Amino acid sequence: MSVSSISETVSEGAAARLELAEELASAFRSDPGSFEPRRLERLGRSGLACFLRHVGSAAPEAGLDAAPPSAGTRNQQRTAGRYGAAGWTGQRTSERHYGIAGTLLGLRAGAGTAAAGLLFLLLTERVLPLIERSLS
Repeated sequence: MSVSSISETVSEGAAARLELAEELASAFRSDPGSFEPRRLERLGRSGLACFLRHVGSAAPEAGLDAAPPSAGTRNQQRTAGRYGAAGWTGQRTSERHYGIAGTLLGLRAGAGTAAAGLLFLLLTERVLPLIERSLS
């Protein structure tokens, strides 16, 4: 691909995101209750700014150029979400504890091996002598 075709493709993508932002803004203005916020994820910064301009809110645009939140800020938001603060933080789920799951799996495997060993000892010490006596 040549540089000009790549730049044309990029500009077409940007124009498509801006058009999508306008469509989402009109959908939001017509029926905010049925609007799905996850559809905004595909817009990018410029599309989100366009969405906000068409909705009529210019105040949040100032924060679009800010750096992403730090880990401490995300933890504070997650904690605030647990206690009823508005926002998307309440939809987050915690990660699985793979160390605990691995330990439990190891304990189960060890218990199964011990049970198989006990069964083997039972067969060799009690059942096999009975069979040998009955054959002789």
